[in-house]
Amino acid sequence: MASEARYDDPCGIARAMGVIGDRWAVLVIRELMFGPRRFAQVRAGLQGISPNVLSQRLRDLEKSGVVHRVEHASLGVSVYDLTDRGRAIEPVLIELGRWGSREQMTSQNDLSFSAMMFAYKTVFDRSRASDGTYGIRVGSDTATVTIAGERIDVRRGLDEAADVVLDADMSTLRDISFGRESITSASRAGRLRMTGDHGLATAFTRMFPVPRPR
Repeated sequence: MASEARYDDPCGIARAMGVIGDRWAVLVIRELMFGPRRFAQVRAGLQGISPNVLSQRLRDLEKSGVVHRVEHASLGVSVYDLTDRGRAIEPVLIELGRWGSREQMTSQNDLSFSAMMFAYKTVFDRSRASDGTYGIRVGSDTATVTIAGERIDVRRGLDEAADVVLDADMSTLRDISFGRESITSASRAGRLRMTGDHGLATAFTRMFPVPRPR
């Protein structure tokens, strides 16, 4: 449970760190931000975490009222989901991701699907926005990115009426989303399957400029 005694400091920041300051805790929240996940799905998005550590973090977050476990009716299994209190952390994580995106990249690992969805929100440039509904598919993971005016919304699941659907592996999706490779090049190489409005797909790849490292 959160406790100012952990840091012997009554500041709200210290109390927040008493809840989410343990290693992996914030990344567990990231993995759950776009909808409920099974234990194995959460672990798959956190490269290097052990089952025991993940179990402990989930228990800690449950005790703090950030995560709760529910029965998924259609799957017939228990899944973990964020409470309203947990979802309230999203703006903090977006700003943290924005701040961290200027640090030098040292990992060679791919982003998890949830991390990629967070990246869209983190580096979204409102001045380059092109209204549309963009479906994203990486293996069995899907999401819909909706741009309306200067707003961006990301949710799990594929909107069947999406203007554009981009289906690729994570490395390719990352490259085209951040303007490192063109839609045409990735499609010709067979690493991207794109359906829908090609013009909007191209516009999508210009909305997420990656900040230069400090």
